[in-house]
Amino acid sequence: MFVPTASNTDFGRYPVNGSAGAGDLYRTDCAEALTIDTNQLTTWTPVGYTWQAYPTQPAAPGAPPAPPAPAPPPPPPSPEELAQRLYKRVDVLIPNHTVGIGPTKPDETIVKVPQWLWVDDPGPQSASISLLGVTVDMTASIESVDWNMGEPTGNPDQGATEPATVHCTGPGAPAPPIAELPFEAKTWKPECGYTYRWRSIPERTNGRGTWPIQANVHWNAHWQSNTGAGGDIPIERTGSSAVKTWELRVRLVNDPNAPQPPPTR
Repeated sequence: MFVPTASNTDFGRYPVNGSAGAGDLYRTDCAEALTIDTNQLTTWTPVGYTWQAYPTQPAAPGAPPAPPAPAPPPPPPSPEELAQRLYKRVDVLIPNHTVGIGPTKPDETIVKVPQWLWVDDPGPQSASISLLGVTVDMTASIESVDWNMGEPTGNPDQGATEPATVHCTGPGAPAPPIAELPFEAKTWKPECGYTYRWRSIPERTNGRGTWPIQANVHWNAHWQSNTGAGGDIPIERTGSSAVKTWELRVRLVNDPNAPQPPPTR
């Protein structure tokens, strides 16, 4: 049991446990013996003191109120939240792409001759962020490109409209100089390429005279955190161009000095 103490408590004789501040001091008493038959307590002995502090420190009259306790520190952000912040930074670093086709010029593309396809590649784009002990690193790079080549897969003169498409891993590679390629074009094997089948005459191209090219470039932003969390965020970009396709025809003549006919468009 706890018994309130008087002001002349012998603190040198008994230990005092508790914290300082305004409050009440209580003496702790325990029974040395208990008579079970009569259920009566006998011979109580003080064994120490305990301090019960007031819940709040009462302010003196006219004194300003005590300042509020400081707010606890904010919890650390989740790695996923930081990854989304980084994604917004990296996204603005990646422009739309320039489309390349070769080795011939876009207005001199020959049907039945393989062409290389590529988009300009600025290289991996990286960023990092740290906040309240959580760090996230992100690197974005081109993963693949889906090409729409403009001409149909079927015969355009018979109403075919389904566009021809090509899927390539990575950005593709520029065509080597035509002088370095084998003489027979049918042996050319671009890693990412396409061979046109149809001339881009106005009747087939709604009067444009060219096949439109659309490149959908798929980037992947991979992120990793010092917490062990990680993931991937897709980023999409595009590029466009147009090609005029021709057809070459060979005519045998007896006189090598005779005028040659123009190429057939």
